[in-house]
Amino acid sequence: MLPLTLVPALREQMARSRVLWSTDVAAGRGGVSMPGALDRKYPRAGASWAWFWVFPQADHSVDPRSGVVRRHHMYDQTFQRAFKRAVERVGVNKPATPHSLRHYVSSRTMSRSFVITAPANGFTEISAT
Repeated sequence: MLPLTLVPALREQMARSRVLWSTDVAAGRGGVSMPGALDRKYPRAGASWAWFWVFPQADHSVDPRSGVVRRHHMYDQTFQRAFKRAVERVGVNKPATPHSLRHYVSSRTMSRSFVITAPANGFTEISAT
């Protein structure tokens, strides 16, 4: 489902993310907060590369639940601001938001006859996505 043209950029992003993860681990700040049941079942999983963020925040922050200082995922606002700057930079003169992009991708996917087997998170019907 991921366009092949995006694979190199995603690999680059994951490589940058892995460098941050390695640096954080070396500094004793590696890992992510795991949901309760998973944290109990797999207590060391949160420290593994497999669970680290693909889009981590640039800075560390204090986890409000545990008090542990570590990196969190990129906040929605961070992405929304970057998206807005990119839209302005390329000269798009129509309203565009990450949400409208989501609908565009969904519509294009359906119009190209891709099979969508499950609705998006939070929706009960595919037509709502």
